[in-house]
Amino acid sequence: MADNQQSSASSAPAPELSRELSLFHITMMGLGMMIGAGVFLGMGISISKAGPGGVVLTFALNGLLAMFTAMSFAELSSAIPRAGGAYNTEIGNLKQYS
Repeated sequence: MADNQQSSASSAPAPELSRELSLFHITMMGLGMMIGAGVFLGMGISISKAGPGGVVLTFALNGLLAMFTAMSFAELSSAIPRAGGAYNTEIGNLKQYS
């Protein structure tokens, strides 16, 4: 009886993401990390020009914008519960215009 349950459970394919990274993907990840470091270096320059209050206000407004974006993606991922939901939605939307 245990063998029956094991064989039926193993026959269902488990969804999984692709595990391949090309040179382009790795290069873009490195570029993103360099740009991310540039944000922290740029913060010192912006503090010297706008002062600490201006930078705090800017980060607060950017945080609010990021929160709205995250909530939009959370809503989209709950509406389309599969890997690449946002990408698949946009591809579907763009196909109607082509």
